[in-house]
Amino acid sequence: MAARRRPLPGHRPGAQPGPGGRDLQRRRRKRADQPGHHRTAPGADRERLVQGPPRRRPQGARPALLARRDEDQRGARVRPAHPLRGGPRVHRRLVPRQPELVEGHQARHGRGRRARDGRVNSGAPTVLVLGGTGFLGRHITAGFAAAGAQVVPSARHGAHRVDLTAADPGPLAALLRDVRPGVVVNASGRAWGAGAEEMAAANCDAVVTLAAALAELPAPPRLVHLGSVHEYGPGTVGAGTREDHEPAPVTDYGRSKLGGTRAVLDAVRTEGLDAIVLRLANVCGPGTHRGSLLGAVGARLAEAQVAAGPTADPVELRLAPLRAHRDFVDVRDVVDAVLTAAGAPRQDHPVINIGSGAARPMRRIVDRLVALSGLQVRIVEDAGDPRRTDAEWQQLDITRARRVLKWSPARDLDTSLSDLLGAARTELTTQTAMERKT
Repeated sequence: MAARRRPLPGHRPGAQPGPGGRDLQRRRRKRADQPGHHRTAPGADRERLVQGPPRRRPQGARPALLARRDEDQRGARVRPAHPLRGGPRVHRRLVPRQPELVEGHQARHGRGRRARDGRVNSGAPTVLVLGGTGFLGRHITAGFAAAGAQVVPSARHGAHRVDLTAADPGPLAALLRDVRPGVVVNASGRAWGAGAEEMAAANCDAVVTLAAALAELPAPPRLVHLGSVHEYGPGTVGAGTREDHEPAPVTDYGRSKLGGTRAVLDAVRTEGLDAIVLRLANVCGPGTHRGSLLGAVGARLAEAQVAAGPTADPVELRLAPLRAHRDFVDVRDVVDAVLTAAGAPRQDHPVINIGSGAARPMRRIVDRLVALSGLQVRIVEDAGDPRRTDAEWQQLDITRARRVLKWSPARDLDTSLSDLLGAARTELTTQTAMERKT
């Protein structure tokens, strides 16, 4: 085949005869290096999809929690923790996704590896529950464990024992350094069978020590402090008490709990402590303390149920006057609120009411507890102590809890009372069986 002849530079190619008499038109290919000409890929002339502007991280301040932790933990890397599984009905994720601080050597070696200090970093948040062996503490510990967290219950006795009322804060500081929690729940305190000085030491002075110890940490954890409806004092009949109501407690217990709440709020304001205070209504449900009215009545009814025969005589209950109206919340609903508060955004107004939002007559509640037992019971109301100063009306407004925590009570009072009776009966039969073995 003859070679095709290229035209001389600067000359236009002419028409030459081709096969069948047709002209072959040679076109000089434009060079890509010539000014104004660029090679284009095949199909580049097709209509292109219009894309929006590239996504950029919004310019502005980082969230307060992340910004402060980034500042405190220089050189640390922040990565999201695994979402905690669990959640009944309402909450698909009981503890929302939250930042997890991972030190340099832990980040390099990955999760689940053993760090230099011998601890294992599994990626799950560590939760320290103070008062972990009490009525509230046991339920809260179980709730966090079911949600997938690493839980360390602490009390005055046990493996991680610490006495918050002790004059020496050293054991508490050592516990915080050893556990390095991401969340601390303060469920400790004294109520039943304690005097004014004991309650002041456990409910107020101990919280002052705790808040100071947390503020000294390089990366303070989230504190969830459990307050009480008794901090408010008497409520307005027919209305719920809001968080901005000026507290005026009328009992030693209420005054001591208010002192603890104020210690937390002072640390939030002056030290930048990350904390949420949950002011709880009266709590009931399985395991209710026998020192409380419902706990004592439930235990007495359980004893009568176990000992009842076919011709059992009616049970007599002698109680103080049942004139008050009270707001009650199930302990398991409290657990849901605590778990949600542990991962909630930082709050400008950290006090949040947790209750049912309704006040019920105590006589009607006791009558319902008796009816659920199935026993014949005669209730006798004694004259009572004229010096008693309990508030006659307690009802919490839980609007803020619904808005901020997306929380509302999921269990009705009948469920709480029925489970209270069942747990008291189970405890009694278990104790009786153990005594027979010994």
